[in-house]
Amino acid sequence: MTNKEIAKSFQLLGELMELHDENPFKIRSYQNACLQLRKMDQPLSALSEEQLSALKGVGNAISGKIRELVENGKMETLERYKAQTPAGLLEVLEVQGLDPKRSAPFGRTWASSRSANCSMPSTKTDWWN
Repeated sequence: MTNKEIAKSFQLLGELMELHDENPFKIRSYQNACLQLRKMDQPLSALSEEQLSALKGVGNAISGKIRELVENGKMETLERYKAQTPAGLLEVLEVQGLDPKRSAPFGRTWASSRSANCSMPSTKTDWWN
């Protein structure tokens, strides 16, 4: 896993935590880690957990999550937040310029329309009736 992919995972984790109204200090630490990891020239996979913890903005918890990503290709915490978030909202988060708080209403609308089993009209005339 590349540094950019790891950084993107932390960015997404911060966005999902913001959507779920989690602790703003944790959210900010993941956002800061994302910024620091993107700047790294040396592959994070080559660093030990101690070396990772010594990086600016990266403590023991974040270094453990980096190691988890490097070794498994997944982060348990991120997967848990993805599972709690409607799929449509995950797609809305990818729209450039929409931050998590602005995208939440779109996701709720999408989720409620999906749960109501809305379907497309079966024929052209159904659109007008």
